[in-house]
Amino acid sequence: MQQSFRMTGKNKGICHSCRRPRHYLSACPKKQPCPVCENGFVKWMEVEKKSANIGRLFFCCSSNCGYFKWSDEKLNGAYDVGESSGVGVGSPTEKAEIEELSRIFKIFAQITE
Repeated sequence: MQQSFRMTGKNKGICHSCRRPRHYLSACPKKQPCPVCENGFVKWMEVEKKSANIGRLFFCCSSNCGYFKWSDEKLNGAYDVGESSGVGVGSPTEKAEIEELSRIFKIFAQITE
């Protein structure tokens, strides 16, 4: 019997590769293979559990191989902060939008505590 899994919270309704709405990991043109197992894809997720790391972004593997890396650390030099699965922050406007969203998420996390 196959178990149904529904994403809730801040990780719901967005691509787990590039964190943009209107498509999902399976259809993301920017998804990258996991650097550890190469069977899954790199996912970019946000900590939702109430902890010291709430709101912090991290990378993990879609195949649950154990791959983990905080997104504010370099991924073997491949990605910069604000990038996931090869998605770059191109223009200053895009970077400003990402920084603004990050600020809003942090404020929201503080309000909900």
